[in-house]
Amino acid sequence: MFLNEQVNVPTGGKYGLSIRYSNAAGSDKEITVSTGGQEKALILKPTLNGSTYTEAVVGFTLLPHANAITVSVPEGDGKSPKIDSIKPFRMYEAADAELKGSLTLEDFEAGNPVFLNDGDEMIFKIRAASAGNYALKFRYGAEDTDSEPQSITVFVNDIKKTHYLASLRDRIARSASLMNVTLKKGSTLPISSPLSSTAAALISVPPTSKSSFIVFS
Repeated sequence: MFLNEQVNVPTGGKYGLSIRYSNAAGSDKEITVSTGGQEKALILKPTLNGSTYTEAVVGFTLLPHANAITVSVPEGDGKSPKIDSIKPFRMYEAADAELKGSLTLEDFEAGNPVFLNDGDEMIFKIRAASAGNYALKFRYGAEDTDSEPQSITVFVNDIKKTHYLASLRDRIARSASLMNVTLKKGSTLPISSPLSSTAAALISVPPTSKSSFIVFS
């Protein structure tokens, strides 16, 4: 089964596509997402039932204005997942950040988990469409075996905030965490950690809404 959608962005560049879906099959389902000659596989985790929805994110380079998105959903293997919506948001990868402390770009290019330690920082220049209140969404990993949350320190325009990330007790598992901040146009956002936690991989600002995603991976 194929699903064709069109998403519009104001300028070209790196974007994430947030795909809201339901997967009542009881097992992982792989879909294929393609646009502009790019094609990527995406695993959709099971949801509680066919009326429960969650999101998965995949990154692409999009062109200014209209972009045709095609989602290929497998058939003949139990229940097919249902796609509810596809929404773009601006994405900033680790390669776009200024790294400080023990972090190096090669750490991220290797594709292995990278951990923030004391003194490590990642500084991103966020191109927010306008000043205002934004919800930052962190996607992260935290493999500590205890249940204590880990903390990161976020400075937004010299305003310091401490944010806590729940322990996942698993090296592979990922979760999401929200934090509200006020951004200016072109804000910079250092991320540092007084404890060990998975390093930031992506920061994004949606092109048309007052909400944004920071993605840890």
